[in-house]
Order: sequence, then C-alpha cells, then structure tokens
Amino acid sequence: MNFWTYIRETCPALCTIHSIRLFPDDEIYVNIMNFLHEKTTYSKNHVLSYATFLQTMSTYIAGKIGVLSPHVMKLLKEERTSQVSGYKNILEGILTIRLGCHLNSDSLHNIKLKEEIVGI
Repeated sequence: MNFWTYIRETCPALCTIHSIRLFPDDEIYVNIMNFLHEKTTYSKNHVLSYATFLQTMSTYIAGKIGVLSPHVMKLLKEERTSQVSGYKNILEGILTIRLGCHLNSDSLHNIKLKEEIVGI
C-alpha cells in the first residue's frame, strides 16, 4: 500500500481540502479542492466521462468565484507553464496520484459525482 492509498482510506480530506493551505489565494485551486471534497467520491471501477467531470467542475468553480464557466473550462484544459496559468497538469496529478483515478483521453475511472450534482 502506498502513501496516498493509505491516506485515501483513513482520511480522504487530506487528499483534497487539507492542501488548500498551500495556495489559499488561488481561487481556482481552492475551489478545485473544494469540488473534489464536496462533490465527488472514490468509487472503484466506476467510469465517468471526463468531459462531464470537467463541465461539472467548471460550473461549480465559476459559480463560487463569479466568472464565466467557459473561462474556467479553458483553464482546466490548459497546462500550467511560465506563460500560461492553466490547471490541467495540476488537476490530473491530483486525480491520479492523490485520488487514485485512472485517466484516459475521454474517461475517468474510480471517481463518482455525488448524486446531488448529477443533474447540473
């Protein structure tokens, strides 16, 4: 059992909202963590469309920080570089390393949206 598997099983909040303290002024990062903590759950062998996941997350974040959802979606799809302030590589790292998800080009495995937000 690796470190993140142990943490996921004993205290899932350490995989998400605990790291908000690292970047408290980054509204996108903070709300990515809040979304993952509040609106998703680990579900072994569950498959979710990655497009649906990103759309639901961008709508959630946009509503929390008061910007348009397409702007947030653009940031979630772009990799962070010295010139671009995207979150793709950060989000994918959190999903795969911390949350134990498997990411394919169009699907996300081992994570499920909680029932109250499926209709968004």
